[in-house]
Amino acid sequence: MNYEHIVEVLGGEGVVTLPLESELDLVELVRSGLSRTALFHLADKLKLTLPEVAQIFHLSERTLQRYRQGVEEEQLLDSAVTDRLVALAELYAYGREVLGEAYFLSWVQRPLRTLGGKSPKQLLFTTVGIDLVKDELGRIEYGVYS
Repeated sequence: MNYEHIVEVLGGEGVVTLPLESELDLVELVRSGLSRTALFHLADKLKLTLPEVAQIFHLSERTLQRYRQGVEEEQLLDSAVTDRLVALAELYAYGREVLGEAYFLSWVQRPLRTLGGKSPKQLLFTTVGIDLVKDELGRIEYGVYS
């Protein structure tokens, strides 16, 4: 796993202040929390709409609007949201590695027969769905995609 890519996807070293060199560092990052900036940086990378971000992170659209407008002081996201954010950053970094960024962003939008006719993007609101999408990328990477 390329931790530098994960840091970049989340907004860079200015946003991810802990050094990432192992899975244990990711655990510490989730425990510590990430800033709201990381959430919107990843959402922009994945080209997610506000309703999609709300669904994926189990937050209301109004809360997200307040976060984006900076109405409330900059606080760290809780561990549940940070955990989902890190999982999606890992997925994005992996997808970019396997397919290239432009093709990955296109691929994630398309319904796939192997995902029951759903697009990968439609599965991102659960950890099980994220794992399914990762598995699909793994099959592509190793040439067993059908």
